[in-house]
Amino acid sequence: MNIHASPTFRLRPRGAVLLVVVIVIIVVAVLGASVVSLSKVSQHSVLSVNPSHQAFYIAESGLRYAQQVHHTQRWPDGQEITLTLQGGEVVEVERNGNYFWATSVVNAGTAREARARVPVRVTD
Repeated sequence: MNIHASPTFRLRPRGAVLLVVVIVIIVVAVLGASVVSLSKVSQHSVLSVNPSHQAFYIAESGLRYAQQVHHTQRWPDGQEITLTLQGGEVVEVERNGNYFWATSVVNAGTAREARARVPVRVTD
């Protein structure tokens, strides 16, 4: 009787292929979860910067409106108007001497409130 004989293990080709397929599926699932997580973080960072930019662009659009009105109808010194946009944003535009000033507020009354006050020189 030979007690020291060790059994030999051999992987069958079908078992090895199954193992590789399972490992590939796990790797693809982890990569997919990482991509979803990164895209959510990226979207959140864009949203956190957005209100200040949005307030600036709204104020700038108010200035363009004022310039258009001034070129067609003459906007008198001291006149002030308030414009409400479709999204509920508000921009106040006034003429003070040789400048138009536009002030906008985004997300008013919330922690993400942002304001912008932008001037532009009146041109004839």
